[in-house]
Order: sequence, then C-alpha cells, then structure tokens
Amino acid sequence: MGEGDDCSSTVVEGYELHELAGQGAMGVVYRAVRIETGELVALKILTSGSERERIRWKREVGALAAIESEAIVRLLAYGELPDARLWLAMSWVEGETLAARLRRSRLSEREARALLPRLAEGLAAIHGAGIVHRDLKPANILLPEGRVDLAMIADFGRARTEQDPRATVTGTQPY
Repeated sequence: MGEGDDCSSTVVEGYELHELAGQGAMGVVYRAVRIETGELVALKILTSGSERERIRWKREVGALAAIESEAIVRLLAYGELPDARLWLAMSWVEGETLAARLRRSRLSEREARALLPRLAEGLAAIHGAGIVHRDLKPANILLPEGRVDLAMIADFGRARTEQDPRATVTGTQPY
C-alpha cells in the first residue's frame, strides 16, 4: 500500500481502508471504516520495522490507552499485521489541523479564548495519566468541523511516561 495506491478494497483486521489521509515520520494514516459498525476511523500503520520505531509505536498505543478525555483522540483498537507491521485505529476527526487553520488566518481573540481551555483540559488528562506529550504543535491539534472549542490533541509518538522517563534524552534522536 503505497501513497498513490487505490486501497478501497484493502482490509486490515476488520477495517476497510478507503484513502490515504496523511503520512508522518513513523507511518501512514488512512481514512478507513470499521466493517462491523460502519464507523469512520483513522487507521495508522507503522511503515518502519526498526526496533526503535516499534518501541515508539508501543509507547503511543500505551499513552492513548491510558487517557480518557474528549480533548484527546480516542484509541479504538491496535494490532500487528501478518507482515509484522503494527497498526492502530483511532477516532476519525472530520475537520482540519490547527496548523492548516493558522495558515489561512490568525485566530481571533474569541477563538483563542475558546481554544486554550480545551487544550488545558487535554493536557491535564495527559499529565494526570503520567504522560508528557513532547510534540504539542499546531499540526498535532485537530479541529473537528473547524471548531477550536472542540480541539483534540493527537500524535503521541514522542510521548514519555513516568514508567519510561529515559525514553528520550535531550541531544539524542528520540525513539
């Protein structure tokens, strides 16, 4: 499944892939449908097979599983494909990233006042679970339906937990 592939008939562990939605450092994200329920999901597949990337992937799954907040993307399922690639399914967020929104125009004062409490809610849930996100930036903040008051924090690939405080060290490549 490459970037230009038609993947509408590809099935991954009960999910049918529909289209490539994005690509990051660790994997690709597809817009997919959970076959059993018809629910739209974001299905992320790890593209690197290195042990370092697998450790980061497992950390992301652990972080998402530990947090319950409407201000955080929801983990639905995860697993390993027969070819050893790891995958996870998250709630699909129809909208845009804060980065895309900011490229069009600055936030108004009213929008900023709506965004900040929502991000604080998400960060409180993250930190309450003993996790530090470590990659909070506009590209990792999703705006459902373009609404800043419904913002959701995503992408926990660089997260650090209390149980794994030396997972990344300043001055080294994080994994």
